[in-house]
Amino acid sequence: MTISDDPVKYISSSPEETMAIGRKIAAMPAKRIGLIGDLGAGKTVFSKGYFSFFGIPEDQINSPSFVIVNTYSLKEEEYFHIDLYRYPVFNDDFGFWEILHSGRPVLIEWADRLKDDIEELELIVSLEGAGDNRSISLLV
Repeated sequence: MTISDDPVKYISSSPEETMAIGRKIAAMPAKRIGLIGDLGAGKTVFSKGYFSFFGIPEDQINSPSFVIVNTYSLKEEEYFHIDLYRYPVFNDDFGFWEILHSGRPVLIEWADRLKDDIEELELIVSLEGAGDNRSISLLV
C-alpha cells in the first residue's frame, strides 16, 4: 500500500455527518478498511454509518472493544467489525487473518496496531479532532 501525499479529506461537524461519511466510504469497492485516530475521534460513530449502509440497524452496531470482533449478519452476508484497542502489540489469537481474507467487508478500529501488516488493508481512514469538529482523511 502506498499512502497518498494528497489524501481525500472530509470535515464533519456532527455525529450525523460522521455517520454519513461512513456510509459514503461503505459504497466504495474497498472491503478491508482500517480506522486510525485517538480515543473519542469518532471511529465507532463512523462505524455505525459504515455498517448501516449495508442495512445493519444502527442500534445493533457497537464498539467491539471488549469482545474484539463483532459479526453482523444480514441476508446470508457477514460483516466484520474488529477493534484492536486492547492489543497494543498485535497478535492473532482470534482468527484475524482468516477474517481479513474472507472476502467479506471488514472494518478495523485502531488499525495502526497492525504496524507493518497495515499494508494488508485496502483503505485507511484517519479521524482527527474531538467534539463536533472532525477531519476525516482517506489514506490510500
